[in-house]
Amino acid sequence: ADHDRSERLHERFQAMWRAPSPEGFAALFHPDGVFRHPSMKEPLPASEAATYMRSVQRAMPNIALEVHRWAASDDSVFVEYTLTATVEGDERSWDGADRFTLRDGRAIEGVAYFDTAALQR
Repeated sequence: ADHDRSERLHERFQAMWRAPSPEGFAALFHPDGVFRHPSMKEPLPASEAATYMRSVQRAMPNIALEVHRWAASDDSVFVEYTLTATVEGDERSWDGADRFTLRDGRAIEGVAYFDTAALQR
């Protein structure tokens, strides 16, 4: 059952990135969930997920994510991807991976791993 749930999270993650939306991003997370990535000082609560995604889309309206592979292990899902976006007028792309720890089929914790250099140039 856990593996089925992790597969569903992966499918929802991919579907969300096919048509990115603040609400779709927030729906990946358990109400008690948190997420973070390398440029965040501390984890953001799931209650701020939609606001966060809105700000990402304002800064990079054409942001897109292509999933290359994924794997599930116990209560975790790992997704490897490439992001592309126009950042300060330049087309940029960067690779990353997310780890989601699940509770009730939604992310109680999401951690993104990527090199922030592409965003800082």
